[in-house]
Amino acid sequence: MKAACQLLGISPRRLSNYLKNNESSFANEQASTIKGYKIIKIDSVKRNGKALEVTNICTNKVTKYSSVSSASEAIGISLASIYTYLRRKRISPYKNTYLFK
Repeated sequence: MKAACQLLGISPRRLSNYLKNNESSFANEQASTIKGYKIIKIDSVKRNGKALEVTNICTNKVTKYSSVSSASEAIGISLASIYTYLRRKRISPYKNTYLFK
């Protein structure tokens, strides 16, 4: 979104409003333009998350996740708990089971 705004020379708010107001035209595959560019909304964009390595010390299994949120979902720990663990730079295992890097 940021790169699109810079390319078009418009504010993020303007682009966001444009996308919201023209949502029905995306479903109909009609060409929408802004400053002469065709605007196409992409629903699934991979976000740049921080990769996380989780080690289960009970099984010695190391798993790499593409983001903290995906690790949170996979192991059933709240996102806030993992962020707090990382922010406080803990070295002891979380709940005596998981190490995060």
